[in-house]
Amino acid sequence: MDNPDLGRGGRSEATPPRPLFPPPGAPGPPDQQELTVRLLADRDAPTRGRHALRGWLSARHVPGQTVEDVVLVGTELVANAVDHAYGDGGPGPVALTARAWDGWLSLTVSDVGRWRPPPADRGARGHGLRMVDALAKYVVIDHSGIGTQVTALFHSP
Repeated sequence: MDNPDLGRGGRSEATPPRPLFPPPGAPGPPDQQELTVRLLADRDAPTRGRHALRGWLSARHVPGQTVEDVVLVGTELVANAVDHAYGDGGPGPVALTARAWDGWLSLTVSDVGRWRPPPADRGARGHGLRMVDALAKYVVIDHSGIGTQVTALFHSP
């Protein structure tokens, strides 16, 4: 399904004019199930988020490869918030929210820090958002307000 709000690779860095999740035409959310994990953006946050997300997905009998993809994306997005959102100001809050409904999963990681665009020369680092793009069906990055919110959508057979 083509969406004019999404750029190449299904990713948008603009605030969408309407909610994208669930995507147009997707059923739900009457039986929506949700996980919310509030974390402190410290070095242990990616691990804590990964464990909570893996347990939640496994309890819902999500297929193995989808679990691996969603957990990898969630871990990367929380690590990005830890590494980039708060700079030298000390750790701040990060929220990881996952929702499941009728064969779809959405994963949102948000912080209240400052957006930092990827550097032009990424060197050995800075490839995480490319990986997120490759694994998710759609990705929306919103840094228009306070902090950054990244939402990734996955189809779960």
